[in-house]
Amino acid sequence: MKKLVLVYILSTVLAFCKDYENGLKAYEKGDYKSAVISFQKACDKGNMNSCYTLGNLYVLNQGVKQDYKKAVKLFQKACDGGEAKACGYLGVMYENGNAVEQNRQIAAKLYEKACEMGHYISCSELGIMYANGNFISKDYYKAMELFKKACEMGEANGCNYLALMYFIYSEKSGIEQDAIKAKDYFCHACEMGFEDACESCNMLSQKQD
Repeated sequence: MKKLVLVYILSTVLAFCKDYENGLKAYEKGDYKSAVISFQKACDKGNMNSCYTLGNLYVLNQGVKQDYKKAVKLFQKACDGGEAKACGYLGVMYENGNAVEQNRQIAAKLYEKACEMGHYISCSELGIMYANGNFISKDYYKAMELFKKACEMGEANGCNYLALMYFIYSEKSGIEQDAIKAKDYFCHACEMGFEDACESCNMLSQKQD
């Protein structure tokens, strides 16, 4: 009996993996309608990445008529199923009031959930909310913790904001200003392709030479 159950589970996993792969191939060819069909099949079988991808197609009006409400439902399903990117995307939608009633408290919770699951862009977004006190209690140290987590995992914006905390926000945050750390984080963000950080990196490098 256990062997039969295992065979069923494996066959189901392989089936939705195949549907997802077919969806990706169709999308790469520009055959969006076929991609939608494949992603929908995989989503219905429990592939949360497919649900998230399908939600994006509803947002982008690719292969289906643009429908933000449908996208929100798909993102919510994917988020509930453990897809970190979907939680992060939902957070953006709730923060900005896109297709849902604006609710920054819900946005913060979604960013936190996504961050804990490894979506480090969401760590930066939540850090910004803590730094600015956007409908959550302002907490510069919590913001720095989140920016550092994002930066260490390769999220350039997190490095940039961490540099700003050491350089610009230090006076009002109570965090000790540290131009050397600020330069290092600006330069790190620049190296990762965050162009806005490059000027600050060069400026501080020249001052410290």
